[in-house]
Amino acid sequence: MVTRFFPLLLLLAGLPCIAVAQAGNSDLPPVDKPGVWHRVTPDNETTSHKCVGDPRTVHCTLTTLYACIERSEPDLCRLIQYSTLPNPRDFPRMVYSWYEYRIVKGRRLSANSRIDRENEGPVEPQDGDLLLGVIENTCVGSLSAPKCGLNVEKRPLMYLQLRRQGEIWTVIRRHQKRY
Repeated sequence: MVTRFFPLLLLLAGLPCIAVAQAGNSDLPPVDKPGVWHRVTPDNETTSHKCVGDPRTVHCTLTTLYACIERSEPDLCRLIQYSTLPNPRDFPRMVYSWYEYRIVKGRRLSANSRIDRENEGPVEPQDGDLLLGVIENTCVGSLSAPKCGLNVEKRPLMYLQLRRQGEIWTVIRRHQKRY
């Protein structure tokens, strides 16, 4: 009788371990499927994630980062502690442009994680940091007929190191291997 239910007992005994492992990675966003892009435009209405300036999730932190760069809004960079502040433009935008990004790699780091310094950059990990490999693209024109960068899938990935600081995620480092 016991041998009949033994596989079920093994399965039930392992469920708490699976739940703990998944909970540890709950902030790690899934890798985007080919063709899926997250758009960050000059205005919130046409931006994919409606959370610019609210970096409580990883996608909202990335959206805030790209909005900071695209819109030249240093306050957004300061919010996520991104140290490279844009210079506000002194002239009106002549061309409608936007950023798109796609997550193609992601992992949770620990203080002793192995780092590929040539590709991933000078990362100094702490327990719980995230390292995301992202394809970035810049587009111009209209949303209905965009002109975007060519061969972006062949470019080296942009690596972003994120760290939770209280309730929000911050951008510790942004690195791309020279090509």
